[in-house]
Amino acid sequence: MSADEKLDQLSQLTAGIAHEIRNPLQFIVSHAEVVSELGEELANVLLEYRDRLPDAASDDLVSLHDELKTASTQIVRHASRLDGIVESMLATGTNKVARRQLVDLNELVAESADLAYRSFAASVDASIEAPPALELAEDVPPVMVDPVRLSQAVINLVSNALQACAELVRRTVESPVVVATGSEGGNCWVRVTDQGHGLTDAVRERMFEPFFTTKSGREHAGLGLAQVRDIVSHDHAGTIEVTGGVGEATVVTITFPIQLEH
Repeated sequence: MSADEKLDQLSQLTAGIAHEIRNPLQFIVSHAEVVSELGEELANVLLEYRDRLPDAASDDLVSLHDELKTASTQIVRHASRLDGIVESMLATGTNKVARRQLVDLNELVAESADLAYRSFAASVDASIEAPPALELAEDVPPVMVDPVRLSQAVINLVSNALQACAELVRRTVESPVVVATGSEGGNCWVRVTDQGHGLTDAVRERMFEPFFTTKSGREHAGLGLAQVRDIVSHDHAGTIEVTGGVGEATVVTITFPIQLEH
């Protein structure tokens, strides 16, 4: 089976998963909005009856209301983000037009790296405190990108890097993963460096193939990098470069125009 045929299979698989996710996601969003509305009604009731309640009880109810409001807001926010990820899954491997807008690249990269780290930390059976180190250039201008798709690419890169050096992350407080940004001329770049096992020639030859995985070295790198390449090249007219060998730091750099031509 050719790489293109595998990519077609990946597209069909992700589209099916995305559609399955969308229905319960809409249910979650609608009920979170209901909870938020009920919270506002609760606030009105508290204002009306606050003078009739003991001070301690009134303060407790106000505190509970504030926590409820914060929680419902976060649910709606992250559900909306998940909906964007679903859209990204549906766009993978298709000719769907990217939804580009002007964004702060450093902010997007920092948030994406944090999400990847939190997901990784939750997946390992250990207490870890070694988030990726950030080296974000202050002079990076706003970029015209699809923020959902580009964020997914960065999340994949950071997740791969964390998996590659999972044992190091567990036993150190100094992160073996560095995420950097920069710009030069009309392009900007995001670079993820890890001090993991490095790359063998065999893995390097196949690392962009859909569904390719390996249980040694960079575990599960294949699927993530296949999607990253699609996002960078198809949606952002960019390139991806991987350097490093066995026993060396692995460096993955994605580069794309600051202002994409329409």
